[in-house]
Amino acid sequence: MAQTSATNAATSETNAATSATNAATSETNAATSATNSANSASAASTSESNAATSATNANTSATNSANSATASATSATNSANSATTATTQATNASNSATDAQEWAVQTTGIVDSTDYSSKAWAIGGTGVTDSAGAGSAKDWATDTANQVDGTEYSAKEYAIGTQSGNTSGSAKQWSLGGGAGFNLATTVDGSNYSARYWADQAASTVANFDEKYYGNYATDAAAEDAHEAAGKTVTVGDLYYNTTLNAVRYCQVAPTGSGAPVGTWASIAQQDLSSYATNGFAIAMAIAL
Repeated sequence: MAQTSATNAATSETNAATSATNAATSETNAATSATNSANSASAASTSESNAATSATNANTSATNSANSATASATSATNSANSATTATTQATNASNSATDAQEWAVQTTGIVDSTDYSSKAWAIGGTGVTDSAGAGSAKDWATDTANQVDGTEYSAKEYAIGTQSGNTSGSAKQWSLGGGAGFNLATTVDGSNYSARYWADQAASTVANFDEKYYGNYATDAAAEDAHEAAGKTVTVGDLYYNTTLNAVRYCQVAPTGSGAPVGTWASIAQQDLSSYATNGFAIAMAIAL
């Protein structure tokens, strides 16, 4: 009985020791749990701080994204406006190019409801050619078939033309002669002759004077012989200057043959003409004219 109690007591002591050991283990586990709990709390605090920081960063990013979206929208609007402006400018440029081309080469009428093109004024076109108050530069320079603007002729026509309507005569007609053939004996404007006509008349007058005035000779015979040798005939009124007598002689009676003079010559009374270049010629001219 005592043996049993001792055994039970030993067992109880063993159990008590085991319980103490278990209690110590539990205390250790509790301390470990407390430490883990503290670490978890610290980790939770750190996570909470990190979460707050992440939320702030997220908010900042959201704000930046919103600002970027606004900037992108503004850029898109500006791009759209720029595209519209570019389109308008391209249209204006195209219109300007068309206008420039028309002002340069159009020959079918007025450009831009105001005037004719450079080409039309240069070579002719609708509204310019044969039009009153108009006419192209080419027509004003070279047209010899018509009046350029219905009233006036071209520079070429006035220079060399022969149009019947050009009653005042061209420069060529005034120079050479009137009519389409520039005829010497045809008047240019119905009453006046060309410069060529009057030159011919002057030449004829000089030729006629050559028939009358022989020049300078020493004797009547020498004057007659020289005149006849030129195929001319000595007639009454002919003149020559006698270098022997220093006097102008005139024929009173024409000779009847060649050789020795048989005509009668007489001197013309004269004043001192020593200051004149050629005495005989000056006197003869005065008498003849």
